[in-house]
Amino acid sequence: MPPTSPMLPGMEPSAAIVELIAAWEDCGISSGAPGGDVDPGEIFRAAVAALLRAAFVDLAERRGTVPASYEGSLLFAPDRYGALPAPSAPACAEIDDLGRLYESLLGLTCRRDDRGRLEVVATAGRKHAGAHYTPPDLAAEVVRHALAPLVAGPRAILDLRVADIAAGSGAFLLAAARDLGGRDGAPSLRQIVSTCLYGADIDALAVEVGRLSLWLLVGDPDLPLSFLDEHLVVGNALLDDDRLGTPVDWAALAPAGFDAVVGNPPFLGVKGIRGALGRELRDHLAGSLLDGESGRSDLAIFFLARARRLSTATIGLVLPAAIWSGDNYRFGLARAFEEGFACYRAETSRPWPSDAGVRIALTWLSRIPAGRPLLDGVPVDRIPATRARDASRSAGPPPWMPHGFQASIVLGKSLLLTRDEAAAMIGEDSRAERWIREYLSGDDLVSTPGPSSSRCVLDLAGADLDDLLAIPPIARRLRAVRTERDGQLGKYPQLAGRWWTFLNRVDRLYDELAGFSEVIAFSKHAKYTWPVLVGTGPVFSNGAIVYPTDDRAVYGFLASTPHRIWATEEGGSRLNQSHRYNPSRLLRTYPFPDSIASVRGPGEELAAAMSAARDELGVGVTEVLNRVHGADRAATSIERIRRAITEVDAAVLAVHGLTGMTDPAGIRSALVDCASERAAFRSKILR
Repeated sequence: MPPTSPMLPGMEPSAAIVELIAAWEDCGISSGAPGGDVDPGEIFRAAVAALLRAAFVDLAERRGTVPASYEGSLLFAPDRYGALPAPSAPACAEIDDLGRLYESLLGLTCRRDDRGRLEVVATAGRKHAGAHYTPPDLAAEVVRHALAPLVAGPRAILDLRVADIAAGSGAFLLAAARDLGGRDGAPSLRQIVSTCLYGADIDALAVEVGRLSLWLLVGDPDLPLSFLDEHLVVGNALLDDDRLGTPVDWAALAPAGFDAVVGNPPFLGVKGIRGALGRELRDHLAGSLLDGESGRSDLAIFFLARARRLSTATIGLVLPAAIWSGDNYRFGLARAFEEGFACYRAETSRPWPSDAGVRIALTWLSRIPAGRPLLDGVPVDRIPATRARDASRSAGPPPWMPHGFQASIVLGKSLLLTRDEAAAMIGEDSRAERWIREYLSGDDLVSTPGPSSSRCVLDLAGADLDDLLAIPPIARRLRAVRTERDGQLGKYPQLAGRWWTFLNRVDRLYDELAGFSEVIAFSKHAKYTWPVLVGTGPVFSNGAIVYPTDDRAVYGFLASTPHRIWATEEGGSRLNQSHRYNPSRLLRTYPFPDSIASVRGPGEELAAAMSAARDELGVGVTEVLNRVHGADRAATSIERIRRAITEVDAAVLAVHGLTGMTDPAGIRSALVDCASERAAFRSKILR
């Protein structure tokens, strides 16, 4: 998930850290003081700690809860930087801002530039960890519904045990303390925090920020800063032994388990998991938590598996929207249902608060009665253990809608050829021609007339290496390929025995292209979300999404305003000024009509109009659409496209029962209503 930008008054945290490190460097830290040459990463961590200390002290003073002693806190432990200038306190208006301050700095680090001076730079560490700060309102929502079944009865609050197994800086534990403390007849916050709340995180400084935030919430100056050291601990929540890291001893923390497990575990896809954890740890966790098989599950599914083992009653988690499909569902929710959990509340797809292109699923599970389930805001008799996604969105794509493939992942540049290089190789040895193919990128799709490819690629799938080495121009090229692959095998060990091939050719795509002379494709990142009819001869790059069909009805649907609205706002995201097209999200969520036969005629006319305009003007799809959406009234071909778009939109809106609508916001709202109505209908069927 993306970070939530801190909204703190005063100096931004990133500017504050830059200013502090510059002040320290002026004191000679870069030249060795105090105490020898210092690693820039260590300097940065020390500066972060200094900022957090200043912010905590400022908060405590303004709240009138200055601790009697700062002993026992990791944040206030003496270090070699104590004699250096102290920072001004970043203004934190609320307790939650302390955690937001810390997590806003996780995307930065320190290094030395070419002159040896320290500089603060962005790092991928935050992205690779998959962890980001959860806004208080979202944490409160998850906690409120996770605790509701527990506090609805006569059970005493101090008998409850609530845990966040990926606690970070404590957002969910703060929410739990406030929720329980705000109930009628609740005990004191000190009793609730010290008795009911538990958590763990692999980041020691984040854990300390969580402890201090809870200390501030309790507001007792005489309470030691270390009062939560045995409840909020440092360690890997997923490990059961210490062979691969520091595990959390959950049995020691709560021998009887927890009544509720809440939180926002890190999101990392299968590629990110390999990079962040390494293959050995990933395989170990799959064995210990998922019975040896995890498929392409997100890292969050491993945390869900741990939550299932620890919770005796309820679970409330922020999970990837993909939890309701594929291996995430198979190894996540399906396993929970098999173990006796029921889903009593679910919001299956919501935009992350600071990035509408990232979708999350709020998911609540229970082993105990929890009232009538609510699925995407619709009361239902039950959220079924299977096909839950269908109940919440649609019945899936109809037969007329083909699967959209992300095309070939070549990996690197050494297999790619300029046209001159390809011609030279064939001129030297005609046998090379068999292995050289046109290579069509996403940019080629939308920027060139035709469209046409700007490069070629060596497609060596199925080739015997000895046969390739017998072709001199290919043999020379393979030396460069081998050099490049040697640097990639650590991350992609599956290439070891086939290093001369693509990382993933996506053979199923090319199998399905057989029999077509042209198909429909999208550029994955483009100014306009627009289908392009293209020949099937090239290798398509992974910057292209390919639908194996030439049906003009499908073309018309994919070019229509309803599809474009949904693809950009519900089934995709934005990257700078470009739209990022995601067919998987589209297929999971769009309320498809049963038939689009009436769109075929308008689709044929639009395809012909686009082709005529490209030929007449000698430009690609993007430039054609620039003129369509601009003031161009001179080109007859542009006016023809405008008329065709109007006809296509009318036909697609008609099959949705939305005849006459033109306002994009109204169309989107109506489509959402279609999805909701289908959800209610499917729910009745599945009861």
